[in-house]
Amino acid sequence: LGLGLGLGLGSPPPAPLPLRLRLRKPQPQRANPRIRSPGVRVLAAKMLRIVSLALSVGLAASTRIAPKKEIVLARYDEDVEWAKAAYGDNADIQLMVYCKAEFEDECPANSIPLPNLGRESHTYLTHIVRNYDALADWTVFSQAEAPSFGYSAASHEGGHMLAGVTFDDYVFFQDREPHADSAFFFSSAVTLPTLSHTLRMDYVLEDLPGASNDVCPKPGLDGWSDFFEMSHLKRVLDRKRKAQQGVDSMQYYEEFVAGKPIGADEVTLSFSQGARFAVTRQQIRSRPRAYYQKLLASVSNTEDVLNGYWLEYMWYDVFHPEALQVD
Repeated sequence: LGLGLGLGLGSPPPAPLPLRLRLRKPQPQRANPRIRSPGVRVLAAKMLRIVSLALSVGLAASTRIAPKKEIVLARYDEDVEWAKAAYGDNADIQLMVYCKAEFEDECPANSIPLPNLGRESHTYLTHIVRNYDALADWTVFSQAEAPSFGYSAASHEGGHMLAGVTFDDYVFFQDREPHADSAFFFSSAVTLPTLSHTLRMDYVLEDLPGASNDVCPKPGLDGWSDFFEMSHLKRVLDRKRKAQQGVDSMQYYEEFVAGKPIGADEVTLSFSQGARFAVTRQQIRSRPRAYYQKLLASVSNTEDVLNGYWLEYMWYDVFHPEALQVD
């Protein structure tokens, strides 16, 4: 389990399409006594966000100045004060909070509202597609919950951090590894399509001797659990696949991530539980914008989309076409 380091340069981005707006004479507003249902209010709020998103995608690139470092947070209702307190006064770091709360007035000041689609994958890919021409030198992508040790599926508690890793390790990784193209601290590995998992032991035991902030655990293979079956997760995802008429994990990997047949019945991918990682501008742009647009479309059709689960396993390979884990 290792960290790919080579830098790749993407092809020039396509010219932006002209944005044409037809303005109509304002009409008098009339109250509609029939629109009282909270459900209608929710639908109207979602439609307004979708329209706002479509317009802002066309406008963002022309108004944005690329920062040195950027932290992209995917928020629903989490408190993001931890990030503001830690990085808000650092002139070299821009904090970008995307908010998917049910109503826009529930979003923090200066956050960007998005429709509640596609889990954190939709947020990350929206940021990349919007800002492809003006990405930060170094971007940290994270769910908005305050980082803390581990995660319990039973209680839904924990901020997906390894025992020896802090959020600063993501933000300042290039300061200690100047030639790094990304920062992935692998906490798990999964075999597709069976979904059998292994966990890094310092993701399970907070006081484990030898816990480190290295990409992989210091003890090597002894730092990982045996592979175990995730039968409940597999049943849940199978139900989602049927309900959403989706594809299985291997099909998704070949069509959307690798972009080619891989010639194997099974693959094992290392990944970061909770989908937290950091990537350079050059490494993100080793794929064309159209690649990310296709991924974004694949997670934009429903709130708890199956393909968002697949992407959590595959982010490293999304950003490293020159070092796919299956090659």
